[in-house]
Amino acid sequence: MRARDYAKVTLAGFAIYTAIAVLGTISTLMYWKQAHYPVDVDAFIANRFLEQYTCALFVAPLFWLVERYPLMAAAPRRRNAAILLLAVVGFIPIKYAVMVPLYRLWTGSWGTGYWLTVLDNAVPVAFDFFAILGVAHALRYYRDVGERERVAAELRTQLVQARLDVLRGQLQPHFIFNSLNAAATLVHEDADAADRMLTQLGELLRMSVDRTQPEIKLSEEMELADRYLGVMRHRFSDRLTVACSVDDTARNALVPTFFIQPLIENALEHGIARRPGPGRVDIVARRDNGTLEVVVADDGPGVAGAPPPGIGLTNTRARLHQLYGGESALRLETMPGGGARAIVRIPFRECIES
Repeated sequence: MRARDYAKVTLAGFAIYTAIAVLGTISTLMYWKQAHYPVDVDAFIANRFLEQYTCALFVAPLFWLVERYPLMAAAPRRRNAAILLLAVVGFIPIKYAVMVPLYRLWTGSWGTGYWLTVLDNAVPVAFDFFAILGVAHALRYYRDVGERERVAAELRTQLVQARLDVLRGQLQPHFIFNSLNAAATLVHEDADAADRMLTQLGELLRMSVDRTQPEIKLSEEMELADRYLGVMRHRFSDRLTVACSVDDTARNALVPTFFIQPLIENALEHGIARRPGPGRVDIVARRDNGTLEVVVADDGPGVAGAPPPGIGLTNTRARLHQLYGGESALRLETMPGGGARAIVRIPFRECIES
C-alpha cells in the first residue's frame, strides 16, 4: 500500500468510528433518559468518543502490519501470527496512554486509574483490533485475487503471442519450405533421414500449438528445444554441433513455456550463421541454491556489432518480468574467449506432480 492509501484507511477508520460513537451515544443516552438513570453526560460523551477515536488511531498501523506480516498461504503464518498478537497486546496500553490524559483534559476529572482502565477494557479493545486485522486481511485477499487475475490475463496474452512468435519467427514459411525441400532431396539419398526430419517438423508444430500453460517442467522445455534443434541441424548440416548439460536437480524446475527456443534461435542466427565453417552451441541448465540458471552459448563473433534483440528475446524478457518480476534476469554478453551467450536466471520452483 502507498502512503495515500494509508491516509484513506485512516480517514475511513475515523469516519466509521465517528458513526459508531454518535449512534452508540444517542441510543445509550435515550435509554438512560427513559429509565431515569442518572449520568454525567459530558463524561460519558468524552469517554465514548475518545474510546472510538483512539481505536481509529491504530487502523493504519494494523493495516501496515497485515501488509508486512500477512497470514497468507505463502507467508510464515506462526511467526506472523505471533507478531500480530504481540502488536495487539502492545497497542492496548498505548491506546490508553493517549486516551487517559485526553479524558482528564476534556472533563477535568481524574477518573479511574490508568492500569485499572487498561485491565477493564483490554478484552473488548483486543476484539476491536482483531476485527480490524480481519478486515485488513479480507481487503488484502481480494486485492491479491484481483492482481493475480490481472497477471494471469496478461500471461495468457503473452503466451498466445509467444506461440504466434514461434510459428511466425522460428517456423517462417521460407524455413518450412526449405525444410520440405531438403526432405525432398533427402528422400533420394536417405529416406530414413528425410522421414526423421519431417517427423521432427511435425512434432515441433504440434507441440507449439499444444503448449498452453504459462510454465512447464524444464525437461519438457528441453524436449521442445530438441525438436527445434533436430530440424535446424538439417539446415546447418555438419556445420552445427550442439551440447546440452542439464543438472538432474534442475530437470523438474518450472520454466516459462517457449523461453529456450528464442535463445537458441539468437545463437544460430547471430552466431553460427555469421561465422565461416562449423560452429557450436552449448546449452547449460543448473540449480544455484534458490535460482535456476540457463545459459545458451555459441562460438560466433559475439554480441558487438550484432543486430538488436528481435521479437523472440524481447518477448521472452517481458514474460520473465511478468512471471517473476525483479527476481528474473536475461542478459546477452560476449565471452572472454570469443562467442556470445544468453544467460537467464529465474527463481527455482519445482513442479509438484498431481
